[in-house]
Amino acid sequence: MQRFEFKDGKSHKFWEIHVEGDSFTVRFGKHGTDGQTSSKTYPTADKAQLEAEKLIKSKTKKGYVEVAAADRPAPTAQPTGGNPELEAPIHANPNDLEAWQVYGDWLGEQGDPRGELVNIDCAILGGKSDAALTARRDALIAEHAASWLGKDLGKVLHNDEVFEIEWKLGFAYAVRVRKSWDAEDAPSPGQMIRLLLKSDASRFLHELSIGVTDLEGDVQFQDELNALTKSGKLPSLRRLVIGDFTYEECEISWSNIGDVGRIWPVLPNLEYVKVHGGSIGLGDIAHEKLTQLVVETGGLPGQAARQLSEARLPSLTSLEVWLGTENYGGSSSVKDLAGVLEGKGLPKLKHLGLQDADFQDDIVRALCTAPIVKQLETLDISMGILTSEGANAMVEHQDHFAHLTSINVDRSWIGDAAQEALRAAFGDKIQIGSQNDDADDYRYVAVGE
Repeated sequence: MQRFEFKDGKSHKFWEIHVEGDSFTVRFGKHGTDGQTSSKTYPTADKAQLEAEKLIKSKTKKGYVEVAAADRPAPTAQPTGGNPELEAPIHANPNDLEAWQVYGDWLGEQGDPRGELVNIDCAILGGKSDAALTARRDALIAEHAASWLGKDLGKVLHNDEVFEIEWKLGFAYAVRVRKSWDAEDAPSPGQMIRLLLKSDASRFLHELSIGVTDLEGDVQFQDELNALTKSGKLPSLRRLVIGDFTYEECEISWSNIGDVGRIWPVLPNLEYVKVHGGSIGLGDIAHEKLTQLVVETGGLPGQAARQLSEARLPSLTSLEVWLGTENYGGSSSVKDLAGVLEGKGLPKLKHLGLQDADFQDDIVRALCTAPIVKQLETLDISMGILTSEGANAMVEHQDHFAHLTSINVDRSWIGDAAQEALRAAFGDKIQIGSQNDDADDYRYVAVGE
């Protein structure tokens, strides 16, 4: 990259050009600001170089003088502290590109290379993407990412077996941490979360996923939850997944999620939460902005079901719960779900999934008169021990479900005659999918162990 500056009694301006292959990127503006960026692409690399030289010649004729590398403003890995006034509108609306551009200009004034990265991403998100901009973006991230994350976390930056990161608008946007046999010496997921949240790179972290935490079968999540919740409020975080692992990594009921209730007060802008694992506690569930909650387990304790019934979630539109079986820690009952069935604390709920239960027939019978159904658009009662008895109860109360656009009973135990009755009652709305043999005396939920 070449940098040129122009000074007179009235102004101090800069102009930079970076040639790469068949394109170049120009950045220009007032000295001390991040300036503006534009890019051009040509048929060949020679043509790009020729056009760049013409521009350089034009600038020098106007009085611009090339600045030696040693005389250029030194970029810093991080700004010295944040700017709460400029950050507040971004936390409130992460998609506000005007707020981001103002913030990017401020970063540029601090000599922070993320100022340029913010402006590049604003241009790309605004529909001005081209090869040169993308190349410059990638180059900035490659050059500075390790220093933005800090020395210890920078060591695992390129090992996506344990640490995956997506950058957006100059900062870490989405991060996934987990343990892996391919990187046994890497920091634990809890340590990586601590390092991440201590780094300035996490200032606008949007999404965090926590995968498997142990390779020897002791998959606990309390250290990771401690790391997350003891770092202070994270106003930017919108999506959180606790237990982001497959059955090949760990059986769902071999993991111990523990009490996640502490997340609600420290993550005020969460919109999506998924908890996947065993021994789940949900705490006092009160959150103003959460719109989607997913709880997947092979056995939901009765206490957790009661906590759901007492939840106060005024913005929630989708709730999906796997209830599991008593063989793997499930001790909940329809009585424990009374608050959910009444619609208590869930005024905007449109999708309800009460699934994978060994008492699925009881759930369906309760739904046949439950007030919550009136406000729903879709219902998922799949994966559990739903038999012809429960299916026939739905048919008998079909008017109660008539307004629904979709009812899912896949992976259940419904006999042929009851399946036909469901089709006759609900037509295309019913998703029968694949059914287990109802003649089998040994019945089980889709996900237990």
